[in-house]
Amino acid sequence: MKNLIKFWLIILVFLSLSISQVMADRMGSDSYEFVFTNINMGGRTTGSPNYTLDMSLGQTVAKRWEENGYIVRAGFQYIHILYPFSFELSDTTLDFGTLIPGTPVTEQLTATITHRGQGYEVMVYQDHKLQTFDGNTWIEDTACDNPYCDADTAESWISSAVYGFGYNVTGHDVSADFNGSADYFRPFSTSPVTFMESSQAARNRQSVITAKINIDNTQEAGTYQTVLRFIALPKF
Repeated sequence: MKNLIKFWLIILVFLSLSISQVMADRMGSDSYEFVFTNINMGGRTTGSPNYTLDMSLGQTVAKRWEENGYIVRAGFQYIHILYPFSFELSDTTLDFGTLIPGTPVTEQLTATITHRGQGYEVMVYQDHKLQTFDGNTWIEDTACDNPYCDADTAESWISSAVYGFGYNVTGHDVSADFNGSADYFRPFSTSPVTFMESSQAARNRQSVITAKINIDNTQEAGTYQTVLRFIALPKF
């Protein structure tokens, strides 16, 4: 029996507030002028032919405040904007075409992330299992070969006698449980699960997500679909 399998991807990207406006203060007299690079007690950029030093003098209370979704870092000179935060997927639809029982089919997309701060985290989850539009028939998530995989732990999935739907990730900053191998898979979870993470600034870091389906000969014919949601979080 042949089955037409197709699903769509929706991208969710959560961004923190980024302010690009530069503020400065000038103080002086008819004879002198002081130029400050910020609105703290003082600050400037200085250096020599070999070095550049940025400095600021904080106010009485130097602290980070967070309230109602806003963050204020007062009294410190924080990270300069080297390049803006961005997250991109190479495609938003994966079409697996017509499936043959016992013959695994894969489709790929590439995730690319850039962030100037102290790292990032990328997560993914599915709305539900691959299912028909009426929701009455579905394809189970993979359990991989023995030992079994789960939403947080990838394991080998090579056997064509093991059925289901899952994903592999290779590339930059990928979760260690994928073991740097194209044969290690996880089932998709209905809760966000991290698959790509770093504590360093990142520029055009990429991973390749490979989605895989394998069905048995009892799978009912139909068009199957789900929605994958990606969440990219910058760290500061």
